[in-house]
Amino acid sequence: NLLLELSPHRLLAMPVVLLIGLLFAYSAGGESNGARAVAWSALGLFGLLTIFWGTQLAIGAVVDEFRDKTWDAQRLSAQSPWTLAWGKLLGCTVSAWYGGAICLPGFLIASWIDPSGSPAGRYPVALALLMAGVALLMQALGMLVALSLPRVGQRRSSFSILLLLFLLFLGWPLTTWLRQSEILRWWGLPWQSAWFGVLNSWLFAAWAVTGVYRTQCTELQVRTVPTAWLGFAAFLIFYFAGF
Repeated sequence: NLLLELSPHRLLAMPVVLLIGLLFAYSAGGESNGARAVAWSALGLFGLLTIFWGTQLAIGAVVDEFRDKTWDAQRLSAQSPWTLAWGKLLGCTVSAWYGGAICLPGFLIASWIDPSGSPAGRYPVALALLMAGVALLMQALGMLVALSLPRVGQRRSSFSILLLLFLLFLGWPLTTWLRQSEILRWWGLPWQSAWFGVLNSWLFAAWAVTGVYRTQCTELQVRTVPTAWLGFAAFLIFYFAGF
């Protein structure tokens, strides 16, 4: 997957195109608002690359196997479920993460130069970690849906539209919420809202990756016990009871 996704052309073209885009945003913002324009542009490009495109790549990693009639051959191979899970989830989306790894430093540097114009206010690092966690969560959910519904290839466009609407519905309130300095109470402990969002995104992303792994176990007919479902149910009980 790394050899397929990280071609020499893409390795060279990705940073060039992204840097040109950020330079254009800086010039459009002018000397006074250049850093602000770069911060917003870099954050938007990261979302487009890792959340939108990355999720499409994660879905296609399985859908294309169904369409090309090669999934059964992989199911009969000697690869372990975890090898298939992380190899497809991270290998097929590595080009999206490659572009995102270029955008996030640009966002952090621009936010440090002009904190007042940053999309995250005083918490640019928290927003960067939150976006990375949301990207991993959405990619894992996309692959989980593709694995759970073998015929999803026939409805791939419909699923993409629903995903887009879901992200647009949550995107703007998310950036507004991160700019607040509200203190939340979870199990009696004080949490700053931005960092609590980071914790939430990575916790649920970890469960989504676990779901991908257990679904791969089912596909490869590896005997399992229902510890994942019981653990997730216990986690939800513990999580919601904390409020």
